[in-house]
Amino acid sequence: MTLSVRGQNGFVENQGQWSNQFDYLAEFNTQTIFLNKAGFSVLLHDNQKWAMWIEEMHDHGHSDASHKHKNTEKELDFHHIQFAFVGANLTNPKPTETNSEHYNYFVGKDASKWVSNVKKHSTLVYEDVYPNIDLEFQILDQRFKYNFILNPGSKIEDIQIDIQGDDGVKVKKDRLEVTSRFGSFSEIMPISYTLTNGTRNAIPMHYVERNGYIGFETDKAITGTYTVIDPELIFSTYSGSSVDNFGFTATFDSSGNLYAGGIATRPGFGLSGRYPATIGAFSVSFNGGSGFEPANLPCDISISKYDSSGANLLYATYLGGESDEYPHSLIVDENNNLIVFGSSYSTTYPTTPGAPYPLNRGGTDIVVTKFNSTGSALIGSTYIGGTLNDGLNENSYTRYFYADDFRGEVNLDQDGNIYVATSTVSDNFPTSAGAFQTTSWGAQEGVVFSLNPTLNTVRWCSYFGGLAHDAIYSIDVAETGDLYISGGSNSANLQKTVGSVGESFNGGRTDGFLAQISNNGATLKKTAYWGTSGYDQILSLDIDKSGDIFVVGHSDNDMLVSGNVYSNTGGSQFISKFSPNLDNILLSTVFGSGGTLPDITINAFLVDECGKIFVSGWGSNSETATRRRLSNMPITYDALQKTTDGQDFYLAVFRKDAQELLYGTYFGGNRSGDHVDGGTSRFDKRGVIYQSVCSSCPEPEFPNPNNDFPVSDGAYSETNPSPRCSNASFKIAFGNLNRKPELKEELFEVTALDTLNFFYTITDPDDDTINVFFTYQDEIKESFIDRKSVYMDQTKVDAEFAVSPGCEHVGDTFTVQAYALDRGCPGFKDSLSNFKIVVNPPPVLDPPQVICLNFLNKDAIRIEWEALVPSKYFYRMYLYKTWPNGTTVIVDTFYTQGIGSYTDVDVINPRERNYTYHLVVENLCNELGSKSYDLSSIKEHEIPVEATYLKTVTVEGDHLKIVWLKSKEADFGHYELYKGVRGKLPLTYITSFENLNDTIFVDEDVDINNVSYCYEIRVSDDCGHLSKLSNIGCSMVIKGISLNNEDEVPRFKFDLDWDEYVLWAGSVKEYELIRSVDTGSLRPIVRVNHPTIDYRDSDLDYDWGGYWYSVVAYEGDGGYNATSRSNDIYLIQPPLVFVPNAFTPHNIDNINDNFGWSDVFVRDFEMRIFNRWGEKVYQSTDKNDTWSGDSKNTGLKESGVFVWIVTYKGWDDKRYIKKGTVTLLR
Repeated sequence: MTLSVRGQNGFVENQGQWSNQFDYLAEFNTQTIFLNKAGFSVLLHDNQKWAMWIEEMHDHGHSDASHKHKNTEKELDFHHIQFAFVGANLTNPKPTETNSEHYNYFVGKDASKWVSNVKKHSTLVYEDVYPNIDLEFQILDQRFKYNFILNPGSKIEDIQIDIQGDDGVKVKKDRLEVTSRFGSFSEIMPISYTLTNGTRNAIPMHYVERNGYIGFETDKAITGTYTVIDPELIFSTYSGSSVDNFGFTATFDSSGNLYAGGIATRPGFGLSGRYPATIGAFSVSFNGGSGFEPANLPCDISISKYDSSGANLLYATYLGGESDEYPHSLIVDENNNLIVFGSSYSTTYPTTPGAPYPLNRGGTDIVVTKFNSTGSALIGSTYIGGTLNDGLNENSYTRYFYADDFRGEVNLDQDGNIYVATSTVSDNFPTSAGAFQTTSWGAQEGVVFSLNPTLNTVRWCSYFGGLAHDAIYSIDVAETGDLYISGGSNSANLQKTVGSVGESFNGGRTDGFLAQISNNGATLKKTAYWGTSGYDQILSLDIDKSGDIFVVGHSDNDMLVSGNVYSNTGGSQFISKFSPNLDNILLSTVFGSGGTLPDITINAFLVDECGKIFVSGWGSNSETATRRRLSNMPITYDALQKTTDGQDFYLAVFRKDAQELLYGTYFGGNRSGDHVDGGTSRFDKRGVIYQSVCSSCPEPEFPNPNNDFPVSDGAYSETNPSPRCSNASFKIAFGNLNRKPELKEELFEVTALDTLNFFYTITDPDDDTINVFFTYQDEIKESFIDRKSVYMDQTKVDAEFAVSPGCEHVGDTFTVQAYALDRGCPGFKDSLSNFKIVVNPPPVLDPPQVICLNFLNKDAIRIEWEALVPSKYFYRMYLYKTWPNGTTVIVDTFYTQGIGSYTDVDVINPRERNYTYHLVVENLCNELGSKSYDLSSIKEHEIPVEATYLKTVTVEGDHLKIVWLKSKEADFGHYELYKGVRGKLPLTYITSFENLNDTIFVDEDVDINNVSYCYEIRVSDDCGHLSKLSNIGCSMVIKGISLNNEDEVPRFKFDLDWDEYVLWAGSVKEYELIRSVDTGSLRPIVRVNHPTIDYRDSDLDYDWGGYWYSVVAYEGDGGYNATSRSNDIYLIQPPLVFVPNAFTPHNIDNINDNFGWSDVFVRDFEMRIFNRWGEKVYQSTDKNDTWSGDSKNTGLKESGVFVWIVTYKGWDDKRYIKKGTVTLLR
């Protein structure tokens, strides 16, 4: 927890001078912290009443002594909140940081209450408040903090916090909200980290509520090093001004305090209210304003300083004269003195005695002012300028975005000297003798100058520019003392552009430029143009720790992308890196939504101590502000704000050398156009952004005052009291963006007695060097032949291991802990993972595949076996013998894997008394495999090999398929197949099969339509014994003839007969005759019982003359439901046509009116009829047609004799012709 308070910087021990209800006390302006046996408590004061008291004590500027000494009774409200650590032991505090001063307390008349030499401590540690958990209290940067330190063996769930006396507590996963009568304060999600060798390595942590108490929870196991839980607050606040207060610029100091610079209009300018200037600040009243361009409203500069938590306004002051002032850039020196660079129309702007330029020479002059650390007085302040406008970027070439008028930057060197880079249109700017450019060459020029730390001396001053328009936006000081400036130029003749980079102007509206200047301003060492043929400007620069120069800017054209960089196609914001002498482009990339116009105007830019690149800027819905709507920027999954209303801030962080986008987010309200009215904001070198904002301004669709900017709970001003805009500020700590090394949970397997060689690879996503440590269980160390515990300073670790566990580790899982610590920046990060090695037992070994029993004589048996499959895990093999009485014993042990034998003479009549033998193999880990099949002496004598059964012989197509049952023989050797012709025995051996599962044979050497083939199967074991022959299976052959007997009814038929199927165990149950015509499949037509093997088929279709036949035999009960099918035969009935010799059309009896004919089994047909003159009177190919006797010529039915000729074909494909005459009678 962090409470931002001001006051003492330590805990004063209670040695009896106070009540004994607490042990230590720390006093602050509006709060008091008590450390007690239960935890700590916070006594909160009424801030508003406290401020009124302070204001009265300052007497509003009055000096009446009587007023000062007037005794007035005051009442102050309090609220006491206790944070009790449930079950904790807070009896053993150990001061670790004690201040040098001491205190004496002589209060009251009771001398027993007087104590002296009381110490004050900035850090106290209570050890073992919970088992293996220490509690640390600190006063750090005027903030009260407490940390839990978890040592190895601790349990995070032991920590329980009971908050008492509050007005409400809300526990959310990402923050804790505590409400008091004076408001609320909150803590964001705890930041926890392991601390290794002074290095913090973050782990995920969040609040959790358990049984009514507050605790912490993490998804990651905490092992090894000790862990610190340190909740930290990031803030966003309104300025609290009730008048228009525009946001321009921001900076920071070494304590993380934020300074916001803006402008505030006068009270009553269109609205009532006041800027919240604090008592004792340098200027607490509005000084005046004119409402000149470019701001167009009467304004003073406003400066607000917030503490590092954003909860307290440390001071706020006006700065200005009778007319308008604008702040452009802020910076704080090492003594926490604030330097302000701005521009002023006023002639009464406050300057200090000895100022180099105490008067405004005309228009806007540049002003530089230095406040003391409390903002109560000026250390130095001066004008500098010519007779026209100075400090403003006024031309239409370089002023591209809204508020580009107020660009420019102030910076410092290590001696506190001040450097300012900006623009001027004055041709009589006070340059110094010996400066690198003493005269103006064009319309608007850049100007750069240096002041000493007290602002009473201009160290040097120079123009920078060419014949057209030039503007300087940024300046930085290298460790060499050289200065680098950047900006935009429309001039084609900038000086010192000779070199390998940027020698000439690229054309278009403007180019960006980068220049190197000697520290004394005497020498312009190098200038480089940077751009395309369109619009380009460099808006900011920063120097990394190697002295390389990074720049960020805009381009509306195709800017260079080079190097191994992240980029967005068509991006209009660019980042480039130059060598210190500006002769080499080390990398360049673009980012943004794509398109021809820039997305954001840049406000802050940083390359941190780790090389990571930070960018802050804003975009708008208004084309007059940023020319395009903000949208489709690259956003990361962990963004604070993933969506935008088109008028927000955009913040991005890139990996070193822009190799990857590490973080991208929007930030802003959901209604108003969040923006900056000009000037610089800053990142500190840790990558924390201190951003000034002009927020919550009314929009046409939202004309009323807004409070939509995302402020943090407990911020100084959580609402916008202004009817219009507020100079909001936000501080975002991006944290340690260094990513932890990548370790994998891996599982390896190894067989006991084997050696497993493997690699375990560890990499770092940021290419940082890493140190890797492996921890082994003591009981497994001896199993590692090759192992290493430490790898130092490598970018990738391929750790090689060789492990050879013994039998004693069978079933164990070896766990090796891998701990990787990178050498990342700004803080090291670590990863902890385990890889596991499962030790499997060596395989149990199978016995010999072939074991044979042979009888040597009446009372001796010889057991023989083939060689084992070779195995490195073999130890020995046992031969077991079971006596006829059932007793089983080991008769011998064998230590070789080759062919073996054993002769047993301790048997009596083994052909009649049963002796059984089997083998079992033992591996090197003494595990027994399965036993072999049993060899029975009686079985080997009577039935050494069991026969198989031939299941079926059936026709398939033009070949035969023979199917038999798989042998049950344990030491199966092969099948032997025998073949012959039905009725001729014995059958002849034709082939063998050595695969037990080969139980089908297809015989193509057959004449299935004429010969019935028979088959037998015999089984052989590996000992050479043969079974009896199986049953015989013979194929069936079906035959048939066509019959046409005029004397029989039916006249047309087929007679069919077939061979009996032999030989099934269940005999043949029945035969099924199947038939089809040419175009159909065979279908059953009749079933006949065995032994019937013939059938006459007279059920014929007279329009069809060709039929296929086959017969299927079905095995009877007691078999295997087998079937066998015969060959297919094709039988044909020849076609016939019967033609009459007379017909009588139009006879009154209506009988025999047409000349017709009859046909059977006819497929193709043609009838032609001719009269006596040879004329064709009729022709038809329809065998079902008739002739009515009509004449072709007259249409009459004329009596007479006609000649007919019929041609036809049947299924025998023969052509038949018949001729005759027919008499037509009338």
